[in-house]
Amino acid sequence: MSVSDKAGSALPKPKAKILIVDDDPDLTYALNAMLEEAGFEIKTASNGATGLSVARQFDPDLVILDVMMPEMDGFEVCRKFKAMWGSTRPKILLLSGITAGLKANVPAILEQSLADGFVEKPYKALVLLNEIDKLLLPK
Repeated sequence: MSVSDKAGSALPKPKAKILIVDDDPDLTYALNAMLEEAGFEIKTASNGATGLSVARQFDPDLVILDVMMPEMDGFEVCRKFKAMWGSTRPKILLLSGITAGLKANVPAILEQSLADGFVEKPYKALVLLNEIDKLLLPK
C-alpha cells in the first residue's frame, strides 16, 4: 500500500523553484508576489551576475530573465547558464519589452540565446502563467 493510499490523498508535490532576474524592482516585486501566490518558490536577483550566483545556490527549475539589463544582458546570461549547466540547465523564459522589428524575430532570438520561451512586457498574468506551466511540464 502506498503512502497516498494510507492517507487517502497523494502527498503534495514540491514547489517548482523560479529565479527572477530583472533590474526593475517594481516588476520583480509584482512577479514575486504573483508567483508565490500561485504556489512557486521564488528567489530574485537584480542583475545577471547576481542571478548566476543565486542560481548556483538555489538550483531553479525555471529562470525568468529580463533581456535589457545593464552590464550583462539576458542573452549573455542565457549563454552563461548553458556553459554552467550544459543540457541540465533550468528552463529560461525571456521577459522583455519588444519592438515591432524584434517581434518578428522571436524564434531566431530564442534559438540564438538558448532560451526556451519569450513573454512580452508589459505581460498579462495569464499569458505568463501559461508559458511558465508549459515550460515546467515534464517532457
